[in-house]
Amino acid sequence: MGCPWIDTPARLLAAAGFQLQAFNEQLWLLERGYFAVALDKDKKPVDALASNTGHCLWTGIIDNDKAAQVAEHLVSPDMFTGWEIRTLASGMGAYNPASYHNGSVWPHDNAITAAGLDRSRYPEPVPYRPHVPRRKMGTDKGPDVDDKRFAQKSPCPANARESSLEKPQV
Repeated sequence: MGCPWIDTPARLLAAAGFQLQAFNEQLWLLERGYFAVALDKDKKPVDALASNTGHCLWTGIIDNDKAAQVAEHLVSPDMFTGWEIRTLASGMGAYNPASYHNGSVWPHDNAITAAGLDRSRYPEPVPYRPHVPRRKMGTDKGPDVDDKRFAQKSPCPANARESSLEKPQV
C-alpha cells in the first residue's frame, strides 16, 4: 500500500493549469482588453474595469500576451488618480469615488497592484507620487513639494510633482 498523497502535486499542477486556461479564456474581454470582474448567474462576463486585475497580475494567472494590456489599463487616467489606482474605473456606470468598492482607493490594493505590475515586468515606469505630509489636513492641496527632504526621494521629474498639485479630474 503506497502513500495516498504521493500523486497530489501532479494532480494539483494539472488542476492549476486547467484553472489558468479557463480564467484566461472565460474572463478575457477581447474587445475591451481587460478581464471581466466576475461571471453573472448565467456565466456571462461582468464588464467592469476594476483594480482586481492588479491582483491577477500579482498572482501570475494572466497570460503573458494579455499582461501588457492589463497594465496599461491600470495606469490609464480612468484607473489612476495621479496618486493611487481606483477600485473601479471612472468610466464605469457604478463609479463613485466615495464608495468603498466603486472607485475609492485602497492602500493595500495599490501595494498588491504595484507588485503585480513589477511581476509582469511592465515596460514603462509606473507613475509614482510619494506619500508625504499634506500642507494642511483637510485641504485638497497636494504634498508640500517645496520641502527638500521629499524632493530627493521622488523619482518624478519636477514638472510631474508640480502638476500633481492640480486637483485630479473625476
